[in-house]
Amino acid sequence: MAMTISRSAAHFAELPEDIRNYFYGIAAKSEDGTTAVEFFHSEIPNQLKSDPEGIRLLLDGGTVEVPVETFEIGRASSGTETVEYQLPDRDMSRIEAGANGGDYTPDNVVLEDASINRARGGVDMSDTDYDTAAESIANDAQLISERIGTDTADVLSSVAETSTSVDSAVIATAEASDGILETVLEGVLPVTVGAKCAHSMWKQTESMETGERLAVTAGAGGLGVAATIAVVSNPIGATCVAAYGTYKLVKLSATLFDRWATA
Repeated sequence: MAMTISRSAAHFAELPEDIRNYFYGIAAKSEDGTTAVEFFHSEIPNQLKSDPEGIRLLLDGGTVEVPVETFEIGRASSGTETVEYQLPDRDMSRIEAGANGGDYTPDNVVLEDASINRARGGVDMSDTDYDTAAESIANDAQLISERIGTDTADVLSSVAETSTSVDSAVIATAEASDGILETVLEGVLPVTVGAKCAHSMWKQTESMETGERLAVTAGAGGLGVAATIAVVSNPIGATCVAAYGTYKLVKLSATLFDRWATA
C-alpha cells in the first residue's frame, strides 16, 4: 500500500529537529526546488517513516539486534536467538553525478553506503550500483523494523515463545498418552499453520506502516489457526490431514534415502 505525501508530511512534522534538518539540507541543494518533505517521502521506506530512531539507524548506521526464529530438528521445538547486524553510514548519492550536471531530485538520488559513494567520486552510478544501493536499503529497513526494542520484535518474539511453550506442552501431553497423532493435529498443527500464515503476510505487507503490518499479520495468524482447527476438528478433515502428512514424510524419507545412498 503506497503512502500519500500528505501522510508522509504528517510523519515528517513529528520527527526530531536533527532529522528534519538533514532533509532540509538536502532540499537546499536542489536546483529544481524539491522540498525536504518530498525527499523524506521518496527516500525513507514506509515502515520507518514513523520511527525516528529507525531513520537515524538507516542514515547514520549502527548496530541492530534482531530476534531470529530457530527450529531444532529432532525436538519439534522452536525459539528465538539474537543476531547482530552492522549497518553502514549513508549518503544521499546522486545517480547522475554532480560533476556531470546531476541535480538533487527524487528521481536522481538514492541512499547509499557513504564509503561506496565517496570512492566513486564524480562518476555516474551504474545500474548495478543503483540496484545494490536499493536492495541494501530494503534489507536494512526490514532489519531495523524488526530490531529488539520495537513492537515488531516484541510480537515476533512473543509468537516464537508461545510456539515453544505450545510445543513443550504438546510433547509432554503426547508422551503421557497414546494419542500422539491427535495431540499433534489439535495442538502443533494449528500453531504451525498460524505462524506460517503470519510470516507470509508479514513478507507481503512491506509497504505498510509498522502498526498496520502488525495488525494484519496478527489477523492472518489468527485466521490460520482458526481455519486449521476447523479442519482437524472434523474427523474427515483430520484423516485427510494425517494422510497428507504421512505421504509428505514418506516422500521426504525416500528422497533422503536416495540422496544418501548415492553419496
